[in-house]
Amino acid sequence: MNSILLRFLLLILFYFTFTNCISSQNLENENKSYKKVTLKFIGEQILDAHLIFENTKVGGLSGIDYANGVWYLISDDSQNPIRFYEMNLTFNDTSFTAVEVLKVNKLLNSNKVAFEQKTIDGESIRFDPVSNKFIWTSEGALSLGIFPTLFETDPNTLTSLPIKKISKEQQSIPNGSLEGLSIGHNYNEYWFSMELPLKTDGEQPTFTSNSSPVRLSCFYKKNKKITKQYAYTLDKVALKPKTENDIAINGLVEILAISNTQFLTLERSYTSNNGNTVKLYLSSITDATDISTIKSLKNATYNTIKKELVLNLDSIKNQLPSKRIDNLEGMCLGPKLSNGNHSLVLVADNNFNKFGEQLNQFIVFELIPSF
Repeated sequence: MNSILLRFLLLILFYFTFTNCISSQNLENENKSYKKVTLKFIGEQILDAHLIFENTKVGGLSGIDYANGVWYLISDDSQNPIRFYEMNLTFNDTSFTAVEVLKVNKLLNSNKVAFEQKTIDGESIRFDPVSNKFIWTSEGALSLGIFPTLFETDPNTLTSLPIKKISKEQQSIPNGSLEGLSIGHNYNEYWFSMELPLKTDGEQPTFTSNSSPVRLSCFYKKNKKITKQYAYTLDKVALKPKTENDIAINGLVEILAISNTQFLTLERSYTSNNGNTVKLYLSSITDATDISTIKSLKNATYNTIKKELVLNLDSIKNQLPSKRIDNLEGMCLGPKLSNGNHSLVLVADNNFNKFGEQLNQFIVFELIPSF
């Protein structure tokens, strides 16, 4: 074999070896981006429903986030002051011992004055470390013509500016609109979700039917536009209503990005006289269709977000001191535990006990593996 032919064969061998290594590495990276998760229960705490802090009643805790060593919780109270609290949660790998309210932050509108009564319905809050601002959702007041809105708030002045109003075509039913919120894994975008389907997309889920896609939207920070949108199908209502007049509903109440393509998604089903069933899913947009240009999903063809059950919280009910799963609708990652895994915290909105006794409930888990 002459030297030229030998060099040529060696070059081909090197090429295929090199490209196979790249392909293997890419596959390994893709596999790393897809993780299956489990949760280990750590503990529960209940905050007194009658607690008054700085002349505000502590309740309606609909959203939670953790940043700078502080827990931030938004209240959905539509009466002034529109507010979020700063709290301290004390827990470790094996126990959860205390919740302490530290401060109340009274939100102001773009004119630097208090919001008008009954115009704000705060549902989720996040702190963006890149912009150094709080981002939060309000379902507005559709009956009064107040649009659901995504706000950003300066932490120093507490002045809140709308950065995205949900157009008339993108609205859902009252109390079923702009609900979940997450900062993108790469910090370039915000993701937000509806609690219930738009009227043009489908019906609310029932105990027997769930033709109920809700929209998960990617809002790009740089151009302040929705760049992508995906359909997430809700489960059926978990518990059968006893009468036709009973409330029976299931909705997507919170989202949390844990990679560029995966989210933890929290669904809460409620049936009058039967209580709540709350399920946590690991959801992936990898094979889902971008539906941002589809005006109605009722007769459309598309691939939905894939979801895999991580935990039905009914399975840990007997481990809770309260022995109940309440109106959980806030979720965030907390600090890492001693083994390096993240903590995951859920919080319940007690609705200020308007619908009977409900709890300001906090539940802490270990998230395995960490992200």
